[in-house]
Amino acid sequence: MAEWFNFIPVDTLFLRGAESLDKGSDHRTTTIFPPTTETLSGALRTAYLIEHEIPFHLYNRSDFSDTATIDQIGRSHEEPPWSLIGPLIRKGTQLFVPSPYSWFAPRKELESYLEGKKGSLKILPAEYIQSGIIWPQRTLWVRSSSDEIECLGDKWVNIESVLKGAPVKLLSTEEVYTVEERTGIALDPRRRTVLEGHLFTMNHVRLLHDVSLLFGINKPLDIAQKGVLKVGGEQRFGRYEKIESPLSFESRGDGGRYMSLSSIDGSLDGIEGYVMATGKIIYRGGWNMREGFHKPLKGYYPAGTVLSDIPETVMANCIKMEDRK
Repeated sequence: MAEWFNFIPVDTLFLRGAESLDKGSDHRTTTIFPPTTETLSGALRTAYLIEHEIPFHLYNRSDFSDTATIDQIGRSHEEPPWSLIGPLIRKGTQLFVPSPYSWFAPRKELESYLEGKKGSLKILPAEYIQSGIIWPQRTLWVRSSSDEIECLGDKWVNIESVLKGAPVKLLSTEEVYTVEERTGIALDPRRRTVLEGHLFTMNHVRLLHDVSLLFGINKPLDIAQKGVLKVGGEQRFGRYEKIESPLSFESRGDGGRYMSLSSIDGSLDGIEGYVMATGKIIYRGGWNMREGFHKPLKGYYPAGTVLSDIPETVMANCIKMEDRK
């Protein structure tokens, strides 16, 4: 049984990259949107601890033995006992999911569409190519080198276009959020005094009034129906509410193409054999609460990765695609 959440930030979201800012060379941070699965899982674990009045220092101890808590959110130095699905974007009454990396569009038509000059967009789905010469009986996945088409893998599309082959509606960045620049100063970590010459600029993301983030986990979580989530190291908070599942997971595991709604751990055994189309590998680390230090970087296939059939290790994170002709 999956548990789904609708999340609306109270103010802005600030989720920065892990790069360091050096005096005289770097003064602008990178911004991550949407929040990663690790960030949202951390927010849910934090909410559980707060609602159940479990002190963080107690939970972080190596001899922590509350079996109910461990069953619900795992140990502080381990991965949570769930797979996180999403996040997805809800705008008004419509639900948008990552666009498949196997979808392309004519570049000029795409530019016109995003500028609001066209009401529909022609999708060019990548197809199988069978080779019987160099690699007999092996399916090859070929990407066009033409500059006349563009991959849609880093965009957002209406879910009906993926599940039912309906006309595609792309969601532009301007329809999701605005960016607010914030300039600050660096502090000496020991004296808490201003460091001379250390100015930096951060980009905060403010969701539009009719936009919220949806995400799910594939097991029930014992927290309130409504409450507050603190997202990321900056503890930007917002309201969450448990909702009914917005997706149907029928006809799964019986062949066909599947698309991931979340990033996929690239180290999963045999996962590369299922990947048909994907984007650049994303490297992420995170924070090890037990060690008080960064986790090692790990490579992930981005959301929107297209798979042939579906392994059990990622079943919770994928939906079956309708073939487009």
